Amino acid sequence: MVRNVRKRRGQEHLELALKITNWGKANGLLSHPYISGVINSLMERRNWPLLATYNHFDLIPHPPVHVKNRKIRATFYLTLVRNIFVFVPVALTWSAVSHATAAFAIYVKQNGNSLVNFLEFWQNGFGILAHEWVIGFIAFLDFVLISAVILLTILVSLLERSIDQDEIIIHENLEAERISLCMEISEFFWNKRTLTPVVAQQSLAQSLNQMVRASEALNKSSKALEITTKEVTKQNLKLFLTKQRSLNK
Repeated sequence: MVRNVRKRRGQEHLELALKITNWGKANGLLSHPYISGVINSLMERRNWPLLATYNHFDLIPHPPVHVKNRKIRATFYLTLVRNIFVFVPVALTWSAVSHATAAFAIYVKQNGNSLVNFLEFWQNGFGILAHEWVIGFIAFLDFVLISAVILLTILVSLLERSIDQDEIIIHENLEAERISLCMEISEFFWNKRTLTPVVAQQSLAQSLNQMVRASEALNKSSKALEITTKEVTKQNLKLFLTKQRSLNK
């Protein structure tokens, strides 16, 4: 058991280097100067006192947030289709106007004495204008297209909201992993600092703070014990006096 503990302690730097390497690979940050520098320093056992002076929480990079490509791809194509559909009713209507105008000109030429106006002709066609270009059918197609635009807009909004929520969750998880790794790195290099007056003062101040906290906790415990002892003594005294009174009677 002792040998295994010593062996693990001797390999702490290798285990930390492996953990940083895996984290860097998983987030595409292995080539980052800080990540590669810390890994090399740990593997080669050099510059540890220098790294102990760094604020690793500021130096370690923030991993990029990547949402599932399916949602992003679906949102892109749906947005593209919606943007196209926005202009299709306008183009379809003007194309119908063009066909109806040309057909109405032919109708007027063939029936010069007719009192039919343009809208009536556009609606009925009178055998000249094809059914797919009459105003009623075009209006129905415009309704269908505009309804599709509305549905696509709602769907795109829901997908964008889902992507935003996924980004928040992924960012929180990545940040938690980053902070955990930062704490391990900082803890490892904390004891590797060069002994200087500043470091000695910091260590002494930390020890004093721990002693003060321990003494405060001890004082609180002793006071609580003293109060409990007094209460127990009072209860025992009352019980003793009660028994004496009963015996005297």
